[in-house]
Amino acid sequence: MMTGRHRGEPKRPHPCPWPRCRKHTRAAYLMCRTHWYRLPATLRARILDTYRPGQTTLTASPEYLDALREALAYARQAEAAEHGGPCQCGPAAGGES
Repeated sequence: MMTGRHRGEPKRPHPCPWPRCRKHTRAAYLMCRTHWYRLPATLRARILDTYRPGQTTLTASPEYLDALREALAYARQAEAAEHGGPCQCGPAAGGES
């Protein structure tokens, strides 16, 4: 989770990218608290170390984008292991964190 609001950051919450999660989280956070802490500590540290306030997908460093891709791949694998296969559901919706 990144903390604080940054200039130019959208104010609206966004869905947690963890498969099957229906929670929404603040724009400054990557995912909901529950799923953030399901990531390995080393991966969370890489995300935090490479995150720069105000960055976008277009301005993020290659290191951050690599860590983000790894986090999302980890989420898909963890969810598949827990539910016996890949998620066949659509985008997250509903709930709040």
